Amino acid sequence: MSAKITNLTNKAGETVATVSFDESTHSWRIASKAEPNFQRTFSREPEAFYFWYSRFDPQTGKLRRFPPE
Repeated sequence: MSAKITNLTNKAGETVATVSFDESTHSWRIASKAEPNFQRTFSREPEAFYFWYSRFDPQTGKLRRFPPE
């Protein structure tokens, strides 16, 4: 069994989240330390990365609130 996991780091080099493939559900997941209850899955890896870069703060790993607070 091989696992596909990508660590997402901030400018300080701290890992704030991971994007990984869940073999049991055949889907991609984002696991953020700042958002432990985030449960959305993605059918393709690029979709997970797009969601990360468009909806999460890359420095903190927190979901951005729209409109900005």
